[in-house]
Amino acid sequence: ESFRFGEQGIASVHVVVRNSDGVVTRYRLTRTSGFYYLDSISCITVAKNAHLPTNPRLTTDYYEADVDFHYILARTP
Repeated sequence: ESFRFGEQGIASVHVVVRNSDGVVTRYRLTRTSGFYYLDSISCITVAKNAHLPTNPRLTTDYYEADVDFHYILARTP
């Protein structure tokens, strides 16, 4: 859908990650791309597929990070 309409932009998602296994436990969209589908897929990606690195030096069980998604959907002839 986004490709068909030439949508592009940057969406940012703030995540809370469990340090023991890198699983995202919470997330929220902090910057919209301006397009519903691009924002939605960014949130779905971190909610279902993201496993971020663990850091054995951290003394906390969780850490926070910002993940940016840059969408440039180019059409080829």
